[in-house]
Amino acid sequence: MKKLIVWLLFIPVVLGNVQIHQVLYDPLNTESGGEFIQLYNDDIYPADISGWKIQTSTSPQDVVFPSGTIIPGESYYLIADKGWNESKDDSSWPDAHLEETITLKNSDSGIALLVDTLVIDAVGWGNAPDGLYEGTAAVDVEAGKSLLRVQDTGNNADDFIESIPVFSFNRNSAELTIEVEVVSGNISFSEIIIPDVDSKAGIQIVPRPGQVKQVPVSFDVISSMPVEVSGDFNGVSIIFNQSNTTFTGLFPVNYTLLPGTYDLTIQAVSELSLHQITLDVEVLPLLAFSLDAPLLHLGNATPGSTIRVLGQTSLQNLGNIVLDFNLYASDLVNSESSILSSYLSVDLGEGFTSLENEQFIEVGLQSGGILPIDIELHIPDVGDGRYSGKITFVGIGG
Repeated sequence: MKKLIVWLLFIPVVLGNVQIHQVLYDPLNTESGGEFIQLYNDDIYPADISGWKIQTSTSPQDVVFPSGTIIPGESYYLIADKGWNESKDDSSWPDAHLEETITLKNSDSGIALLVDTLVIDAVGWGNAPDGLYEGTAAVDVEAGKSLLRVQDTGNNADDFIESIPVFSFNRNSAELTIEVEVVSGNISFSEIIIPDVDSKAGIQIVPRPGQVKQVPVSFDVISSMPVEVSGDFNGVSIIFNQSNTTFTGLFPVNYTLLPGTYDLTIQAVSELSLHQITLDVEVLPLLAFSLDAPLLHLGNATPGSTIRVLGQTSLQNLGNIVLDFNLYASDLVNSESSILSSYLSVDLGEGFTSLENEQFIEVGLQSGGILPIDIELHIPDVGDGRYSGKITFVGIGG
């Protein structure tokens, strides 16, 4: 008689690497009901944030997370102002995980994520109050735009950019896939355990920007005889380590691997039998890029002259989808005067484009590709001094 054996593995909830990922503090349509804060758990394991707080400049406990609040591993958690579904700027935006009355000021403010009195993360904008930002606060953004985290250096001005609110990566579960194989012979596997982002939708993997993500896989082999276990993911062999009947290994997901479904094959061979299974692993789209120089000094120039700096900084696509870019710039200012952004132009390979207004530039930057940036600045009749401004690059999935 064949026996059906089901193994269940319970993973404890641990303290994850939870950070503030995105904030919309000045929605277009309303000052009540349209604000949101988005958190991200960067760990592969769930994080219990019960009792954690969000402090704002209006309240030391603007949000208190209720008991049982869990953020699954490598997942996002959306907190929205009360009345979100009726007042949010875009009706296609997802439902919030938590709706609670929050008050975010439109300028010179910030938020902090706390456990008791310990600050886990903070982001401020403009002239933010002490304790509500890290390093230097980010700049104030336009109404309807969010502050979006692109890196984590501990300095808000470098870590956050102005962006159209992004929700394409939202998933709300991180349960483990449980599969049972019923086979003839004397070899069988327990369920294959892969920490994924949404087991209800199958095994889904989010690549790591610019890196090779090593994804853990584990299972038990039930056999009356010694077995040799091997595996393959997208043509790359998997080496398994054995402890009693448990086999564990890692398979690589490169950030350049295109979005799609790939086969994960595992087989066990004994002297008398062979057992093999193939699982579908979905690699999700990843939009990520880097700018290799956060500061570019254009040198010295006289009024009426034009200065060009060619290729001294560049963009690199750290994700797995083709990128185009939205560009916009601030005026270059000092304490006495300013140079308007209309005097500033950027060339991403298609000729110089003025940044007087926000520009969409279709460059088709492939995964792993590097794109040199050429900059041209005309110096009007202004006084002496150091002028400083910013160009913001927003990646758009092509």
